[in-house]
Amino acid sequence: MRILFVEDDPSFTRLIAKLASRQGHEWEGVETVADAKYVLREQDFDLVTLDLGLPDGDGLEVVQEILAVQRKDLPIAVITGDRCPDLQRCCEELGLALIDKGVGFLDAFDRMLERLDEHLAAARRA
Repeated sequence: MRILFVEDDPSFTRLIAKLASRQGHEWEGVETVADAKYVLREQDFDLVTLDLGLPDGDGLEVVQEILAVQRKDLPIAVITGDRCPDLQRCCEELGLALIDKGVGFLDAFDRMLERLDEHLAAARRA
């Protein structure tokens, strides 16, 4: 599985990249909305994870780009420390996974990768 991490905290990117690599996934990391939009136009990914607070804008701009010009079935996970109920509602309406950076993050992220692996494997068999 190819994963794009859109995250401006290099230490957090290293953490999630280590988890993904351990499961055998390829990944690329970018730190800005502009870089994410560029990479998404040039490469295919099986999953996009993104932070909302990026140096040049809001991570939801990346979601808009994906929905406007990319595959509408591309799984997207918002990874944030923001526990705002409006954000949770917005993610649900857009069909996005929302993973809290707080306690339990590593397990939740690991489970998400496993479920997506299973889904992709089943799709290949069909």
